[in-house]
Amino acid sequence: MATTENPATADTVGGVLDNVQAPALNNRDNSPLPDNWQRLGDASAAVVAQLRVELHADGSFDYAEDGVLASILPVRGLGGRMEDIVAWVAADPARWWLRRRMAVILGMEAVETADYMREPLLLFDTPLDWLKAGKRGAVVLDWKAHLPFWLPCNAPIKCQNERLARKVTAALTPPRPNVSVEASHA
Repeated sequence: MATTENPATADTVGGVLDNVQAPALNNRDNSPLPDNWQRLGDASAAVVAQLRVELHADGSFDYAEDGVLASILPVRGLGGRMEDIVAWVAADPARWWLRRRMAVILGMEAVETADYMREPLLLFDTPLDWLKAGKRGAVVLDWKAHLPFWLPCNAPIKCQNERLARKVTAALTPPRPNVSVEASHA
């Protein structure tokens, strides 16, 4: 693990993100990623870094020199466009925060491929589980999103565990409308 002089960047995986200036990212109107990440190209999708962040109750985070140490990972959206960053704390990897709260799925390329090729999509519980599985499959990052739009309609979905399978099934089951017959007024 490489260490940078910038306390906000702490340790990075394989030194790939050395000298990233995280405090420059505090403006939410800017890209969630530092300029250095853009030049890393596709390789940046696999980068996990440890940065100090301030976690917010609304599910977002900001970079903060005096914040908690969190793992961060870029998230690509439809078409492979970098759209957000997901952060989680090692003590509780089942809870995560999004830099701009725009990402719905981590591993969107796998969703697109599964849908197009009609191959099973592997779904994982957490970003950490997804990384441990070699970045195969996907993770639902925003359970409040309309998931029938985001998950494949032409491919089976294979979940990491039964609890996740129940959660996905519930999210994909359309609500039943209240249907009744109104008596005619004669």
